[in-house]
Amino acid sequence: MSDYTESVPKLGKTVIIGSGNWGTTLALLFSQKHKVHLWTISQKEADEINQTGENKPFLPGIKLGKNVLVEKKFSREIKSNDVIIIAIPSRKVIDLIDEFLAAGIEDCIILNASKGVKHSTLLTVGQHFFARMPKIKFATLSGPTIARELAEGQPAKAVLASKNVALLLQLQSRLENDRLKFEFSRDIKGVELAASLKGIIAIAVGISDGLGFQSN
Repeated sequence: MSDYTESVPKLGKTVIIGSGNWGTTLALLFSQKHKVHLWTISQKEADEINQTGENKPFLPGIKLGKNVLVEKKFSREIKSNDVIIIAIPSRKVIDLIDEFLAAGIEDCIILNASKGVKHSTLLTVGQHFFARMPKIKFATLSGPTIARELAEGQPAKAVLASKNVALLLQLQSRLENDRLKFEFSRDIKGVELAASLKGIIAIAVGISDGLGFQSN
């Protein structure tokens, strides 16, 4: 686990694991300035998106552009300075870590964009990565971001959290653009828990509205 004193090498390629609506939206956003590798479960899915330039099941009508290269996951070598963005359901994170280790990947830059905790352990995504892959440099991205709105051009602000300030600055330089701006935090666990609790609060508010309760 890196701290604020640790330097960060020049960033390598950007890889997004998870081709749902959120992962695809992040690929669209982050490809404004450089190439992004979007990893899917199967080669068939990758071929379909590459051929049409569109992820029709998740973001119909949104063209991805030439800077998004869609590939089957782990079909490309991962190096220690590559930025790996995790955009899968949090319940699948442990399986993904197993895949990293099976592929011999122990040292890279992980940016978590998944929200939620593992139900069986109540541990955050960051806690699972730190426990199994202690050599990584880790950050998390969270905020009130709705994938479809961002994909359609609406602006938003999110939080980048890491104990490594140098990493935050490099990620901001690499990923921030005119559509998505970042604030910084060094409280990884707090940001991840807030993202998880947001969903619980939203459900409670929906129940309250359904019961006809007012603002009080």
